[in-house]
This record gives sequence, C-alpha cells and structure tokens, in this order.
Amino acid sequence: GFRKVLWSRYHFVCQAAMGRLFARSMLLIAALFVVVSTENGPDLCKVLPQLASVAAAVAAAEIADPSPCGGADDDCVSGEDGMGSVTMRTLTLDPLAFTLDGFVDKLVAESAIGTAKPRFKPAGVAATDLGREAAGEKVRTCSEAWLSPKEGPELSGIADRTASLTRVPRRLQMDFRVMQYKKGEQFVAHTDYYDKKDFKKDPKMMQELKHGRNWLVTLYVYLSNVKAGGETYFPSTYGKPLPDELDKCTGPSVSPRMGRALMFYSLHPDGKPNLSSMHGGCKAHRASLAARRGTRNEL
Repeated sequence: GFRKVLWSRYHFVCQAAMGRLFARSMLLIAALFVVVSTENGPDLCKVLPQLASVAAAVAAAEIADPSPCGGADDDCVSGEDGMGSVTMRTLTLDPLAFTLDGFVDKLVAESAIGTAKPRFKPAGVAATDLGREAAGEKVRTCSEAWLSPKEGPELSGIADRTASLTRVPRRLQMDFRVMQYKKGEQFVAHTDYYDKKDFKKDPKMMQELKHGRNWLVTLYVYLSNVKAGGETYFPSTYGKPLPDELDKCTGPSVSPRMGRALMFYSLHPDGKPNLSSMHGGCKAHRASLAARRGTRNEL
C-alpha cells in the first residue's frame, strides 16, 4: 500500500542519500524560512510536507555518485543507471516535480510513436456527476492511443525505469497513454487525481477510490522536439489561486524535448490530493507527441 511505498523510499534515502544530500536539504529548509518571510513567498506549511519526499525522489532515480551539472544550476544531478545517462532537475516543490533529460533515447521514442500511430483517436475526459465529459471537446483537443508494456522491449524498458525512478512497482502502473497534439490543440489545466465528490453517482469510480486509492505520480515522456508551444504548465504551484482561464499557460512549465521526462506527484505524502498539482498542455505550434505513465498509490 501507500505507506509501504513511502517507507521503501525513506529507507532507501537513509542508506544511500545521507551526507551531501542531507546537507543540501537542510540548506533548502533554511532558504525556505527566508523566502516565506517575504510577502509573496510560498506558504511554508504547504511546502514542508513535500520536503520529506524530495530526497527520496532524487535517490529513487538510482543515479550513482550524483554531482552538480555545472554552472550555477545547483538543483541538478546527473549520472547513469543501467539504461544510460540521466540529468535530473527540480522544477517545483509544490507540487513535487522534476524533469529528467535523457530518460529515453531516439530509438525508444520512435518505436513508441510507430506503435501508437495506427491507434490514435480523439481523447476524452473522465465523466463526472457534473457532466464534464460534455465539454471534453473544448477541454481536451488532442488524440490518444493506449499501449501496454508487453508490446515490446522498448516499452517494457520504460516501465522498468519508471518503477526504479518512482520506487513504485510495475503492478501499480497504468498502461502508457500516448498523446498527439497537432497545431493549435491543447489540454486545459486539470488534475490527474480524482476527487470523490465528483463521482458520487458512479459506483465503479467510488470503488476505485476506496480507502484513499488514487493517482500518486505521473510521468510524461516527450517523444518529439517542438521549437515553440506544447509546454506542460502548472498554474497553481504553492497553493496559488487558480487563474480565471484554465487554458492560460501560466506558472512553471516544461518544454517538450525528445527523450525528456517530467515527473510530478498528485498527492501529498499523507495521501491527500494536492490541488497544486493541477497542470495543462499549452497549445502546440506544431505537432508533438508524449507518453504518459500513471502510477497509483495502492492496489
């Protein structure tokens, strides 16, 4: 369950990430105390619960002998695991989010695109009691295709690497959802976790969400390069009020780059949903493709 997964990550940190990582975490906490004293600084009470997961998530990437990436970028670690070189950077602490350059190579990306192309169909949104699905054409205008890790060694390798990164076993992962954004298409801001109050009339969904079960962490893998547009944005980081227009690309964002991955947590460490994890896809200026791999917090 969720507690077992968290304990696994914390235990890993105790064994492999003490010393330099602990010192940097202490400096980070001290810096946050300074930032929170400013008028527009993040709410420390919202940020501190995330800090317990920062060291765990960094260590979970299983990057050997992490070292600074160079220059003034001290929020970055790089190294190699069994599948190649990865560069990991902190995007935000609320929600807890990281980017990973080099997560997949060109061969893996092209293989995933080739498998998905014949299956693309208009993407939908979850049907809620409020009938949100009726607005699906405006909320989400991209296409999607579902792929199983069993369909090839490349996809299976991504699933293994995702499990290694998140410290969550493959049995808790959803299938890959490959998304294709053509010019002008988008996905307005939304959350990946499900709110029980939106599904009271849906017995199946209520059963899915029983005992706190929900969407723990999402991993986006960008499969193509885009010069402009198509960014993944977070409009409500650190508990900021949501924008009046959810399709407005505001807040920290990640630009698509082939092989890059974006990992972020939708839940707080105590299992409660985190509204700061709301995110969206900006309008694409040219065609772009990405694969999403979702992980639940328990069976």
